[in-house]
Amino acid sequence: MKNNGAKLFPRETALGAFSDNAAHSNLRTGLYADDDGPGRMNYNPPRKASFAGLKAVGNGERGFWLRGSNLEVTGAYLAENAIGGTFA
Repeated sequence: MKNNGAKLFPRETALGAFSDNAAHSNLRTGLYADDDGPGRMNYNPPRKASFAGLKAVGNGERGFWLRGSNLEVTGAYLAENAIGGTFA
C-alpha cells in the first residue's frame, strides 16, 4: 500500500482481510486489538474490521480481546480459554 508520504496512524487504519485464522495455546490472549496505553484513543478504523472464522483454543486468559469501535467477530470457534472473548 502506497501512502505517498502521508502519515499513517495504525489505530485509524482499516484492517485487510482477516478470516479463518487460529490462535492456539497463547499464554494470555489469542487475538488482541486495543489501544496502546492509558489516556490513548481506542482502535477506531474508518471501516468495520471483521474477524471472521476465528478459532481460538487453549489460550490462558481469553480467546480474544477487542476494544474500540467498528470491530466485529463472526463465526468464531472458542474453546478451552479461561474466557471466550471480551468486547471491552
